[in-house]
Amino acid sequence: MILSNSRSPHKSLYVIGANLISTIQAYQFFEISPLELFKKYNESYEKISFAYFSFGLSWLFITEVIELTGSGDIKLCN
Repeated sequence: MILSNSRSPHKSLYVIGANLISTIQAYQFFEISPLELFKKYNESYEKISFAYFSFGLSWLFITEVIELTGSGDIKLCN
């Protein structure tokens, strides 16, 4: 869901996207594997399923906020 729901606002794509960006920015090497990002996300924020995580990544990719490297890692676009 894109808009937050009063029952579970942590599942909003806006919240997930913002948290993903923050998690990537905090990572010291500027590139991170998707599974490592999922692990770090769930350590730092309220846990979400891998499906919601994938929705958040897809939304950030479509809006050109993140990109995939040749090795399949994720990094923020410039």
